[in-house]
Amino acid sequence: MTTAALAASLVAVLPAWSATTPAGATPGATATATAAAQDPLTLWYDEPAANWETQALPIGNGALGGMVFGRVAAETVQFNEKTLWTGGPGSANGYNFGNWTSPRPGAIEEVQRLINERGRLSPSEVANRLGQPKSGFGSYNTFGDLSLRLTRDPGAVQEYRRELNIGTAVAKLSYLDGGVRYTREYFASYPDHVLVVRISADQPGRIGFTAGVTAPSNRSKTVTASGGRITFAGALNDNRLRFESQIQVKAEGGAVTDGADGTVTVRDADAATVILAAGTDYAPSYPTYRGADPHPAVTATVNAAAGRTYAQLLAAHTADHRALFDRVRLDIGQQMPEIPTDDLLRGYTGGGSPADRALEALFFQYGRYLLIASSRAGSLPANLQGVWNNVTNPPWDADYHVNINLQMNYWPAEITNLSETTAPLFDYVDSMVPPGRVSAREIYGNRGWVVNNETNIYGFTACTTGPPRSGSRRPAPGWPSTTTSTTSSPATARSCATARTRS
Repeated sequence: MTTAALAASLVAVLPAWSATTPAGATPGATATATAAAQDPLTLWYDEPAANWETQALPIGNGALGGMVFGRVAAETVQFNEKTLWTGGPGSANGYNFGNWTSPRPGAIEEVQRLINERGRLSPSEVANRLGQPKSGFGSYNTFGDLSLRLTRDPGAVQEYRRELNIGTAVAKLSYLDGGVRYTREYFASYPDHVLVVRISADQPGRIGFTAGVTAPSNRSKTVTASGGRITFAGALNDNRLRFESQIQVKAEGGAVTDGADGTVTVRDADAATVILAAGTDYAPSYPTYRGADPHPAVTATVNAAAGRTYAQLLAAHTADHRALFDRVRLDIGQQMPEIPTDDLLRGYTGGGSPADRALEALFFQYGRYLLIASSRAGSLPANLQGVWNNVTNPPWDADYHVNINLQMNYWPAEITNLSETTAPLFDYVDSMVPPGRVSAREIYGNRGWVVNNETNIYGFTACTTGPPRSGSRRPAPGWPSTTTSTTSSPATARSCATARTRS
């Protein structure tokens, strides 16, 4: 399909939900397998996820992210909070924003002279003359794993189904065990700033599980449980960034018991709701990048959400998500077949069949869903992995590559009617100005400000040494705008020496 044909099939600013949504569909309602399978906005599978990157289902509200595995006996929801980073001020490796640790008189002039003399210099040579190895750059870190372990082993279950409805931003697990239909629903609420898990059954007194939280060993941590609430707090070893997560477990009927090991157990309940909030003492303020202790804010967030019913939390979440998502409909002659999404993907031929078109339409809307889930006002912008990361050393640190990757995250924003998702990007650009002024002055002898290829949440704006990666060494203050403030030639386009800073 050509770009023109794709654009022609978009209908923006719709007053109501896509006409292809099943009539009467209600978030959380149990639908027949056939009706749900035909939903053009639902990814669904008939087995649990075995791989975080390729199979777990993502939910997010900009600041928080979760990956849902859909395991029956021992569920895992890996979760993130976007400011949990190693590195930066206070790092054990030292931190200088990438700027020179000692003066280099005439360095920029020498690079310019060599370019004029030779016609070009390699990016590596320029970087070695103007940059230095990264120190204390840091990495985006996983916050931890929320575990939900059933108190009774269900054994083999029937009619298993795991799904993500990107139209409502609700993930769901459903299965039949001993004649009882069990359901779990998962979402990340932007209005209430929490992750929510709902566990229910179609017969009373059937819900029993133990909730707990675990995290990597690169941090100090304490886990306690009181009043059905797990408090998980500590500090990263590298930079002493303080973090806290609170997880409130609310049961309807049955009993709730706090464990000495920081777990909470529910027994014989009709249903239960798990509410999770998280935060750190990071603040986007140069040069310290530290703010208030996260405890009061996290406590207030969980208290407020726990004071609402599950129905109220779900209604606020779906209304907020649909206010953005429902603006665009794509009609390319698709018809969703009654098969799991992984089978749909394996059967894709790139042809013109209604099933192929269904996958293409779903893929298009999935991109919009991921942008909404990873970039909302009040949080950092989407990084190289959006808001999702399950390790402490992700590829490229899950940082911000401003040569093109950060911009690519936001390419769909305006053309698919999601302008509001760009707010974190422009706030982030503004936050780079103070440290960027120092780099512009000390490295380039220039006024204005600059940020080079790789940056983090701690104002890393200078040039680095090392083997160049795709697009490395390109200064980028002007890239988010319609005009660029850099000047370059074919000989110098990828060199630190090409920076001409913004005033």
